[in-house]
Amino acid sequence: MKNELEVAIRAAKAAGSIIREEFGKSSTITLKKDESFQTQADRLSEEKIISIIKASFPNHSICAEESGLLEKKSKQLWIIDPLDGTTNFATRIPFFSVSIALVENKRVKLGVVYDPNKDEVFTAEFGKGAKLNESIIRVSATSKLSKSMIGYSRSSQAKERFIDVFQKVEKVARTPKVLGSTALQLCYVADGRLDADISLSQEPWDIAAGSLVIKEAGGTISNIEGKEWALDISDIVASNGKIHEELLAVLKTDFYQVDN
Repeated sequence: MKNELEVAIRAAKAAGSIIREEFGKSSTITLKKDESFQTQADRLSEEKIISIIKASFPNHSICAEESGLLEKKSKQLWIIDPLDGTTNFATRIPFFSVSIALVENKRVKLGVVYDPNKDEVFTAEFGKGAKLNESIIRVSATSKLSKSMIGYSRSSQAKERFIDVFQKVEKVARTPKVLGSTALQLCYVADGRLDADISLSQEPWDIAAGSLVIKEAGGTISNIEGKEWALDISDIVASNGKIHEELLAVLKTDFYQVDN
């Protein structure tokens, strides 16, 4: 049987090559009904990923952002975001990623997030730790929210809730980072570049791969109420674990006094 992680990495890198080639070609950009961007890179990247996965695992189900659910009678479900950070891509900001996860019985079994600009591959397998390329990664050691760097992302539908969350957290944390790719931001938490990430109204393909990278790097991911993340949860708080409860406390109150 072919190695699932190896196939996922190969698919992510093949998609990344397409994305790099398409970067900067404004003629390939269109708008969806919700006014969000769609690019030719999204479509071509997704087609490449699906073709590679189907060739190795023809009986597995696939859920992809552009194509929707391609269901088979299988316990295995691939969840794919062919270009996470399409707005960045469309506006020529080089911060976006390819995200691929394999779910088995509703549990994320493996995750791959690929940054084609830096050629960085974040990977995780359940119970086997997380890696950046070939190096093991761990979350940061930051233990106080006042010393923490927080990343943010949201869908267009969550603007008002985002403003409320942002105002609460930014009273008590360091400089915010709104980078534009949820999957990549989660991996930055896993690698200690960020201490936490708050993302609102996200889809499973935005979160699934990065959620496992976070957990396997020693971090925590939940909803705003503290419930462990599952595929049906769209509002997430991901952190190094050490500041998680303090961060949740901020989100649950109108005012929070931090101990410096």
